[in-house]
Amino acid sequence: MRYLCALVALFFLISNSAMADEVVFKPYIGLDLQRISYNYEDSYDTPFGQADGNDLIEQNLDGINIHIGSRFGKYLGLELGYFKTAKEDKSASTQIPGFGTLDSNTEVSAQGFTLDGMAYLPLGEEGLFELIGTSGISWTTANLDIDAPGFEDVDSDEFGLRVGAGMQYNMTDYLNLRGLVRYQMADFDGVAENAVIFSAGMNYVFK
Repeated sequence: MRYLCALVALFFLISNSAMADEVVFKPYIGLDLQRISYNYEDSYDTPFGQADGNDLIEQNLDGINIHIGSRFGKYLGLELGYFKTAKEDKSASTQIPGFGTLDSNTEVSAQGFTLDGMAYLPLGEEGLFELIGTSGISWTTANLDIDAPGFEDVDSDEFGLRVGAGMQYNMTDYLNLRGLVRYQMADFDGVAENAVIFSAGMNYVFK
């Protein structure tokens, strides 16, 4: 919560600074490689009792994020993205109190859309490096297939809030590299608690 409040305050401060700056639209398109690391419920309800979901389901989902956006002057921007992960498998033998050992095979994947407000803080006079703050929403479809007796597959859609931070390196007027870390709310019918997203990618800026 403190992180979210600090990021909102940063947006207000940069917005006030941007009012004095000439607004120039700079649209861009980009591609990120990303890893979504889910934190699942440690009291996940199974047909045989409660288990730690992190023992049953793969936490790290690798994928891509394709996005389009625009800068509004030096300090602010808006970005729309689509992400998709690969299907990740996990075989596990999990101890469930009162039941014993549960052998299972799971397959999980996710995809969805994101909309983020972007705040930029140039470092130095040349502005080759910039700090980035992000705040936005996500719509995610998660698919969880569980191969074990008594389990049903989970297909869930949800909206979530997310915040993040990172750094950008402006190679040229047309190309930049960036790395971001984001915290995202997640639920998926009581399966997940939250997610941390690590991404690295490149943008092409239209002139």
